[in-house]
Amino acid sequence: MKKRKIVLSIFLSLVAVFIILGLLLSPAYVIGAAILLPIYALIIEYGRIVETDEWEKSVNHKAGFYSLIFTIFLLIGVFLKRFFETGNNPEPVYYLLIIFPVVLYYLIVLFQGVFSVKNARIILYVFGGIWILFALLSEGFTIGGLMQSLFGIGFLIVAGVSYGSTIISAFLSFLYAVFLIVFVIVNSKNPENLLILFLTMGLPLIISGTLLLKTEKGGE
Repeated sequence: MKKRKIVLSIFLSLVAVFIILGLLLSPAYVIGAAILLPIYALIIEYGRIVETDEWEKSVNHKAGFYSLIFTIFLLIGVFLKRFFETGNNPEPVYYLLIIFPVVLYYLIVLFQGVFSVKNARIILYVFGGIWILFALLSEGFTIGGLMQSLFGIGFLIVAGVSYGSTIISAFLSFLYAVFLIVFVIVNSKNPENLLILFLTMGLPLIISGTLLLKTEKGGE
């Protein structure tokens, strides 16, 4: 515990130094503080410098999860602020700011072998909800807005099917992913939007389908 406090004190001191340099000299120095914080988290998780027991690791994991949730809501607030300021769809970078942390989180979950129906449903509900929200914000309660929201409703349908059969839900998830990817490639006229559409449509469905399929084989 003493060694951990020493390491934490060193890192916090360095973070403070970078922030002060950022305020006095150049904002670029703040990047140093942003890099140090995840390095400290990695040292706590995997390093041998600081020994942590299972309870401490559990607390760290919960703190990271709740921080992710808070960050997502914060970024959604930034997105909505931009939307109401301009009255138009925000630039693609605003979509990526929201999408990338969520996709990265579930990729890490997937690669660590944490397979559960619950995680698959969360992915489907979150991205389905995001699509419905964006469709209604950009088009309003019009025919166009309702038509675009059908893409998000498809996610919710796949999630609903999982309560009856995970294997059928997994099949529908993969099938819907293929349909949306082909649909986007055929109809999208802006190459810059292809990555965003893949991250918000195809990839979440592929991840959730894989989680459902693995759960079906290995048990919940």
